Amino acid sequence: MESLAPFLRLGAALAIGFLIGFERGWRQRDDPEGTRTAGLRTFALIGLVGGIAGYFARASGGTPGALVIAAGFLAVAALAVAMYFVASRSHGFIGATTEIATLVAYGLGALAGHGEVVLALAAAVVTVALLDTKASLHGLLQRIQQDELHSAIKLMLVSAVLLPILPDRGFGPGGVLNPYELWWIVVLVAGLSLAGHFARRFAGPGAGPVLTGLAGGLVSSTAVTVSAARLSAHGSAAGPQTAAVGAAQTVMCLRIVVVAGVLNPGLVPLLLPALGAAAAAALLGAALLVRGAARAKARDGDGPPLKAPDDLGTAIVFAAMLAGVMLSVHYARSWFGVGGFYATAALAGLVDVDAITVTAATLDDTPAALAVAAILLAAGVNTLIKIAIAFALGPRAFGQRVAVLIAATLAAGAAGFAAASAF
Repeated sequence: MESLAPFLRLGAALAIGFLIGFERGWRQRDDPEGTRTAGLRTFALIGLVGGIAGYFARASGGTPGALVIAAGFLAVAALAVAMYFVASRSHGFIGATTEIATLVAYGLGALAGHGEVVLALAAAVVTVALLDTKASLHGLLQRIQQDELHSAIKLMLVSAVLLPILPDRGFGPGGVLNPYELWWIVVLVAGLSLAGHFARRFAGPGAGPVLTGLAGGLVSSTAVTVSAARLSAHGSAAGPQTAAVGAAQTVMCLRIVVVAGVLNPGLVPLLLPALGAAAAAALLGAALLVRGAARAKARDGDGPPLKAPDDLGTAIVFAAMLAGVMLSVHYARSWFGVGGFYATAALAGLVDVDAITVTAATLDDTPAALAVAAILLAAGVNTLIKIAIAFALGPRAFGQRVAVLIAATLAAGAAGFAAASAF
């Protein structure tokens, strides 16, 4: 099999060039014969040249091998420059995608010839997919507004530049204040707001917010509520944004059951009646709100265009509140010990239910009934706090809808718990 390895590597290099050339050739298929600068065969041969260079570089090793690949790259680059000038003079356009694609074909062919066949083939598929999305990408550029671009750039700055340099360790009393985790909350809230805005624009005013709620609920239903409130304040319809809260609430309830079940399977039968009923009520409420939004759209259209949210300030305030709750939880544990377990659960539920779920499910000396009560208390508080968030950060109409949705969710959860307790 080892004797076939060189043939496989060179064959992969040829296939890479062929694949890229097929996409380029298809786009130029209507051009007269002889006017195409690089077609299927040219790309296939360039990929093979790269494979041969990579093969000799692997055999030579070190500096000689690098020089072989560099020499081949310079030769292909010179060919690409010549192709560009010929095309620009003949057709009068200045696009250079095909010429850049020849360099990519050579580079990936060399990578395959050097032995990284799987990586080279995967990169070739991604390259072809990117080349094929010209119309979609150009259409996206036409649809993106300036304020949306600015909001996205700000989000990238706070997430890709600032977040990685923050210390990922605890500070303050009990080491509960982690700058990295707190800033991650800022990124999460701001990101969900922007994602919800784009989902509303591109998936529609009904489905978009629900998709955001379902995805965001996997991380933080509270953050989804914050972003939905801000989007509603920016002009998005209250009904669909309330549906996003309902979708996130549904995911939160199911997530609690899954997390507790993984850590302590015995808790699932005790948690499922209440949380399952609450999830069903939240999902039903979200579905009714989406249906109402669809009717409103059919009657009134999509509504006015929305401005992209810029909610870094709101996200920072939310993270500061989270830090305060973390400190309160720490002191409640320190001062009251096991007797303050319920108080700790209630305080923790103001911003998050995962921490108390993990704690209650993994404490060996905690009876199952106490663990379930603490988890349900945290979930109930976390659900109630969404009403306060909705009224504080969103318009009155949004707050009223969220209050009705939350009341129905809590009532269903209480009914499920009571029914299970009766049996």
